[in-house]
Amino acid sequence: MLFQNYFLKIMVKVSPPLARYSHLFNDGRWTDEAHAVCKVWEDENRAVRWMARQLGTQPCNVRYNLVRPPPSERKRSHPPTCITPEALSTRRDIIKHLALQKKSTARGPKKMYPSAKMILRAYNAQQTSEVDYISVATVRRDLHAKRMVSRRRQRGPKRYSHDPATRLSAAKRYLRLGTRLRGVFFSDSKYFDSNMHGDEREWVEEGETPSRMARDTWAPKVQVWGCIGRNFKFLVRVPSHKPTAHSYKTKCLIPLVKELAKRPGGYADVILQYDGDRAYGANDVLQYLKNKGITTLEEWPARSPDLSPIENMWSIMQREVDHLDPSDAESLWVAVQRAWASISIETVNNLVGSFARRLKKCIASKGATITTKTCKAEREL
Repeated sequence: MLFQNYFLKIMVKVSPPLARYSHLFNDGRWTDEAHAVCKVWEDENRAVRWMARQLGTQPCNVRYNLVRPPPSERKRSHPPTCITPEALSTRRDIIKHLALQKKSTARGPKKMYPSAKMILRAYNAQQTSEVDYISVATVRRDLHAKRMVSRRRQRGPKRYSHDPATRLSAAKRYLRLGTRLRGVFFSDSKYFDSNMHGDEREWVEEGETPSRMARDTWAPKVQVWGCIGRNFKFLVRVPSHKPTAHSYKTKCLIPLVKELAKRPGGYADVILQYDGDRAYGANDVLQYLKNKGITTLEEWPARSPDLSPIENMWSIMQREVDHLDPSDAESLWVAVQRAWASISIETVNNLVGSFARRLKKCIASKGATITTKTCKAEREL
């Protein structure tokens, strides 16, 4: 045993740092060889995530087994269930089939059993005797043996079956504008309230319970309407009710046009983007913009906040407002104004300049939801 540990230690040191040791697993099970290699890495102060990356497994699997003796020295409370290789292969095929099974919904195809617990319930429901029942750990082990992994699902707005085609067509149409994309101004409305939307984690002493996050249903709210473009940002407070064509024109558009007129080039090159709200697309509103000579970015695809850079502005402001912790409507409005003023013109230009990249990502993903997180090099462009 000592010679084996010494051999494994030499093997780890001479192996390249990015080598994988998945061959040390026996059909997805933790083995004595994997345990010995991880003990060597633990003596070298290696991180658990690094060990898991080398072994091709999850960090929780490494943490669970490192604090326990090797598998051959562990005492079992009950003898293992004997199962033939044919039955094991059949069980794993059934579990993989359940994991891949889909159902059709109004938003598109969806996994019928997305989690290991749901797969377990579906599998055990098919069994005829208690002897054939399995556990969640067995389901996870069988899925790993079938080369399947669990990944965090990407969050996004609800989608309908025709949305990807609509988004793809719109992205291609907007890219044809070429250099005129630099003149697109993005507008949107946003509700802010005095609830705390951040700080979901809290550092506490051992044995202490973190404070509860209380959300007030009737918290003071402030509705704002904003517009951003290259070297330009505009924010106004609007009444906290569903906008009408008249209120949108008088409270938002007329003040916006006055501010755009102060720009060096005026608003001759402005292309105004707006969402599909009825008030924004009313005939009175469109006629007013036409009389002023302002072009609109028509047929904006529905349920596409990932394509609009102003949504990132609201996210930045929300974090700042949460940090200020306002208590009433007036202090909330002051906090919103302060958060808006703290965003530099360089940040606004970077967000507006990312519109072309978002359209290209949308086309590359064939209209699917895209991520708006950009690397540091892209943000500095």
